[in-house]
Amino acid sequence: MNFRRRSAFTLIELLIVIGVVAILATITLLVLNPAEMLKQGRDAKRISEVASISDALNLAVAQNPNISLGAENVLYISLPDTSTTCASWAAFLPPLSAASGWQYRCATADNLRKADGSGWMPVNFSGLPTSPFSNLPVDPVNAAQQGLFYSYAMSAGKWEINVDMESSKYKWGGERDVEGSDSGNTIVLYEKGADLLVMPNEANWRIGYIDIPSESCFNTDNPFSSYESYNKWKITSSPSGNVAIVKMIYWDHNGSLDSGESVEMAMYNSGSPNYSKISESVIVDGRGVAGTWVSSTLVSPVGISATTTYILGVGTTDVSFSFYMPADSVGDCDGYPPAGSPDIYYTGANGLLNTTVPTITSATNHSGFVGIMFSL
Repeated sequence: MNFRRRSAFTLIELLIVIGVVAILATITLLVLNPAEMLKQGRDAKRISEVASISDALNLAVAQNPNISLGAENVLYISLPDTSTTCASWAAFLPPLSAASGWQYRCATADNLRKADGSGWMPVNFSGLPTSPFSNLPVDPVNAAQQGLFYSYAMSAGKWEINVDMESSKYKWGGERDVEGSDSGNTIVLYEKGADLLVMPNEANWRIGYIDIPSESCFNTDNPFSSYESYNKWKITSSPSGNVAIVKMIYWDHNGSLDSGESVEMAMYNSGSPNYSKISESVIVDGRGVAGTWVSSTLVSPVGISATTTYILGVGTTDVSFSFYMPADSVGDCDGYPPAGSPDIYYTGANGLLNTTVPTITSATNHSGFVGIMFSL
């Protein structure tokens, strides 16, 4: 009796096998998330390299206590540029306050990785008896547009290096959060060094997004002329999850906030009965110029939920004058505040903002344009 050995799959069997393989491949991609895995790999490299840079600086100072660590008030970054002040990247870098005297410093592409002091870091590692680097590390992506680069600054013989993480695993609030757990003063960057307060406040974040609540105004029949205002507020832009406030901003609609005058701003929880302050208070100085934004950067960015309502407090810093919050371009306040809970709170107490929002009552007065800048 002869039996034929089957030597091939039928078309239907092949299609079934292909379908099963496709399903398994899809499940694998969903589980592994290759893009996230690549980000995690780059973040792991960033963590390792930043630690190596800090260790190298410790070694350099131990070998040569007189070694130059760079100039004060200079923020050295790992982005290549023909401009020593990083002018090519100005549109993507957090602006440094002119009053603070800080400035950016970049090296050329040819010199970027040199470890002799002409690279992006101003330290001559090559001149040490034992050099920790043959070439300086740079960020694996090293792109200003994405806020992914290394920063270095020094003051009084101390230093700080920071970098932004790009994976959800290592970013603040993630499973392996290194940004919010490094004992530094910013939750949106990974910080390493001998003093984690060396960086200027403006360098405690990378990419900022402005968010302004619904247009607001005062009631022209009973203008707001007290010292404090507490405004219900929630992020209106697209991000979900957590964001970090990095700046408080104020729109001077009619120039009523003169040069030499200022307001104080802070963020509070909106949960009753404890309306506690969750951010530091910042002073926002006026310019006396209508139609301009004025702002102040937080020393320590504060994390909030993008889906939660908070209270943004605004107060004057000088109780000798009665401050009028600006009107909007419409002036009649129609449709504001929205239906539901009152959006504006008021207290007649003199002085700066309180540590908790006082007993609040709905007012007919409405505050001016206020908002925040946040980073992810």
